[in-house]
Amino acid sequence: MIISYNWLKEFVDPGLSPQQVADRLTMAGLEVESLTCAGCGIEGVIVGRIESIGPHPDAEKLTVCSVDTGSEVLPIVCGAKNMKPGDKVPLAMVGASLPGGMKIKKAKLRGVTSLGMLCSEKELGMAEQSSGLLILPEDVEVGSDIVRAAGLDDWVMEVNVTPNRSDCLSIYGIARDLAAIVRGTLKAQDVAVKETGESIKGLINVEVEDARLCPRYAGRLIRGVKAGPSPFWLRRRLQSVGVRSINNIVDVTNYVLMEMGHPLHAFDYGLIEDKKIIVRSAAEGELFTTLDGVERKLSSGMLLICDGKRPVALAGVMGGQNSEVGPATKDVFLEAAYFDPSSIRRTSKSVGLHTEASHRFERGTDPEGLIAALDRAAKMIEEIAGGKVATGRADEYPTPVVMPDVEVRLAAANNLLGTGLAGAEVLDILQRLQVNVSEKGEGVYTAKAPTFRPDLTREADMIEEVARIYGFARIKSALPAATILPRTVDPGRGPSAMIKGLLIDSGYSEVVNYSFIDPKDIERLGLDENDIRRSLIKLRNPLTEEQSVMRTTLIPSLLRNMDWNMSRGVRDIKIFETSKVFISSGPGLPDEQLRVSGLAVGSRTGGLWDGRDGKVDFFDVKGIVEDLLDALRVEGTAFKPSEDPFLHPGKSAWVMFGGKEAGFLGQLHPDITAAFDLQADPYVFELNLQELMGLSSANPKYKPLPKYPAVERDVAVIISEDVPAQRVQKTIESMKVDLMEDIRLFDYYAGKPIPEGRKSLAYTIKYRSPNRTLTDDEVNEVHLSVMNALRDKLGAEIREQ
Repeated sequence: MIISYNWLKEFVDPGLSPQQVADRLTMAGLEVESLTCAGCGIEGVIVGRIESIGPHPDAEKLTVCSVDTGSEVLPIVCGAKNMKPGDKVPLAMVGASLPGGMKIKKAKLRGVTSLGMLCSEKELGMAEQSSGLLILPEDVEVGSDIVRAAGLDDWVMEVNVTPNRSDCLSIYGIARDLAAIVRGTLKAQDVAVKETGESIKGLINVEVEDARLCPRYAGRLIRGVKAGPSPFWLRRRLQSVGVRSINNIVDVTNYVLMEMGHPLHAFDYGLIEDKKIIVRSAAEGELFTTLDGVERKLSSGMLLICDGKRPVALAGVMGGQNSEVGPATKDVFLEAAYFDPSSIRRTSKSVGLHTEASHRFERGTDPEGLIAALDRAAKMIEEIAGGKVATGRADEYPTPVVMPDVEVRLAAANNLLGTGLAGAEVLDILQRLQVNVSEKGEGVYTAKAPTFRPDLTREADMIEEVARIYGFARIKSALPAATILPRTVDPGRGPSAMIKGLLIDSGYSEVVNYSFIDPKDIERLGLDENDIRRSLIKLRNPLTEEQSVMRTTLIPSLLRNMDWNMSRGVRDIKIFETSKVFISSGPGLPDEQLRVSGLAVGSRTGGLWDGRDGKVDFFDVKGIVEDLLDALRVEGTAFKPSEDPFLHPGKSAWVMFGGKEAGFLGQLHPDITAAFDLQADPYVFELNLQELMGLSSANPKYKPLPKYPAVERDVAVIISEDVPAQRVQKTIESMKVDLMEDIRLFDYYAGKPIPEGRKSLAYTIKYRSPNRTLTDDEVNEVHLSVMNALRDKLGAEIREQ
């Protein structure tokens, strides 16, 4: 909201400088974002009167003007064409300064001396563009300073008005609040309109079909007006708050809008068919052309202002071309209405049209204040454009708006604010805000807000107003009394943080992605039709199609991260993400599952100086997954060949627990790599942390350091390629030998001299007793039983060591 300091002072004299007013408003919740001096930077510019205009002897586009300064007549070369002898214009004398740092010097233009420059609005900083000189009113004094003569002795404030303070979207609204802040006297507006025309009854008939969306509709008729340019003071006043002049009729409605905060609309009465105004909802798909010349397709629920045959305005947003005021307008029907804020908000957003009117209507205007705005505008039109105001006004207001009674307790106010305010102070502040307040009992008051304050409906709202006007800076800071309670720890937070730390220590970098992904990315994974990860939850109002569904796996996001990095020259990548996925489980809320997912590609360590570094492979990600399972203290998991279509067959596995899948790992299938247009085949993993944390041992188990040495024995077996290594290990473990402490696979080999279709696996088995040092005979006996079990249960052939 842009306001003029001089305009503001017409309603309240704060006795403060513009800077002080800005500070007081800001501290009261009306943040002044900028304060600009309108005439600063202008020096040595006066009012000059053009005595004569002659052609330039050597330039067709230039003229030579004789300009009276009040004390002498100076020759000025000028390129503008919109002036005539007798006009009063801004004259920058030699030595003058203009906004932007321009200095005026004596000059010769094509051989003719020019002792100054005639100025346009742009050169004076009054407008961004101008087509000619600024022509001043006839009554300004020749030789007077242009800053005062052009109304530039002003300050402009830009106030950030919060959405709940619709009452401050006007000069008068700001003045009203300022008067309450500084205990100033608020001057009433002059709304006394002269009704000299015939009665409005019979000249216009108003019908409101939807009183819910339009609780009040009022209007006045002014006949015999003369539409044309506005007087200089009106154009300048609108210009000071960022509104361009159109014509005197429209300018008055804009003036009253900026001054009083209530939007008005002027219709050409002669273009209103059947002399009827009908307020109704639009039909689905109905077309209407607004003032900006755009034909808009409407939907049901949007409110239209119609005459007897067609729509003439989109209610609360913009008028139509078919009834706009123009040079031929003789009679004006002036509209003032109160529309349902939510309806205007939906309409404005739907048609993509945000106007000064819709900005106010959608925040809530004053249903009781619109008559004052209507009369104020009618009075100004009669004074500026002539004509006669018809006697009476149309006013459809079947159910007057009544503000609720709010109980305000002095004790609650002081307790909430940490103050010791007396009842008289609270009463005084509320009354200064024009709140109707009366004492209900000792320390208890009944308050009714004015209709221009629809935001004051609760006790807390009233107390906030007391604090705002009293001054937040006057309320002493104090630490609140607090009860220390035991902290409730999220059971998933500890394991999650531990997992992140482990992955970071292993060289992985954490990434954070949106929970929204492109549905095409799920298609690219090639999942089966019955795969639950295809049960996508679609957003109703996505930002883009590429972020239109909730993700059911973290893998697509990591693939996009990989592509982004590789396209920028990063070849060695290790990244992970811990986040939730959202699985649709039918009607209702989705099943949210916490997952950890990682991706590795390129060099295993980022490159060693001697070139001995290898590439990331299946066993790297398997090792990370095993480390994560160990950190979670999950026992009894197994690895099974994966059947996921997006993973490479033979280079992937499912993480199983109790016959149920708890995650997966492996190399991305080459077809999927191509589908995502990736430059390399990455290795990925994903674990269902929620599932695994439920399987985690609640407390770590203490195990003392062994006192006696261990004895290691190796065993190498030749078995069928179809027998997984884990089955061999499980067979060894199934013997449940008390002395057996650890089993580790250390070698795999296939090829000559191993027969085709078979493979060699070598294991190291560690034996230890907690009570004594083992002898070779004891170990050999146990180890022999292990080898016999492998022969008997798996048909394994024991290789000679």
